[in-house]
Amino acid sequence: MLGILRERFAAHMERHEGVAWADVEARLLAKPEALAALGRMEESGG
Repeated sequence: MLGILRERFAAHMERHEGVAWADVEARLLAKPEALAALGRMEESGG
């Protein structure tokens, strides 16, 4: 899941100027329930 998110983040850098992927990744890893929710959304297509 992190790989998918990292690719999307990199593809749309203009949407998050001043935000580093490392910071986003650290926040996601600190909240496994949020990462799991994103994974479920990815699986369901929504």
